[in-house]
This record gives sequence, structure tokens and C-alpha cells, in this order.
Amino acid sequence: EVEALLSWMIGHTREEPGCDRYDLYRAQGGGPTFHLFERYRNSDALEAHRAAEYFVEYRRKVVDLLEEPIDVLVLNALDTT
Repeated sequence: EVEALLSWMIGHTREEPGCDRYDLYRAQGGGPTFHLFERYRNSDALEAHRAAEYFVEYRRKVVDLLEEPIDVLVLNALDTT
């Protein structure tokens, strides 16, 4: 159910004009932990993503499906291409 919800988010998020990357990962062996690698053009694009109706709906739905809270790590780019 979580994977289906994340896949739904991929379709919406990749269409955002400020989204450079939105990829879903799972550890080899198919464990229960998912990782999203997201990259946005700037902080305004990230805030637009977080304000989108589908993001709000996703956060509302996903909270009841998870064993642990979502852990978000924001990185500052040093050397990207």
C-alpha cells in the first residue's frame, strides 16, 4: 500500500516545473524501508511541492501506513552536475 501511494506521488511530482529529480528506492532484498531522493531547482520549488494538494493528501494518507515517522534529511549541494 505504501509503495502504491509513493508511486502515485512520483507521477504527480515529476510533472512539477521545479522538480529536477524524484526517485524511489528500496534496499536490495526488498525490505520494508523506502527512500525518496528528491531534488528541486530551488527552495521556492520545494515549498511549491509541499503546498501541492496531492502532497497534502499523500502526507495525510501515509502517516497511518508507516511503522515509524518520516525522516527527512535536507542536503546542501556541494558538487552536482
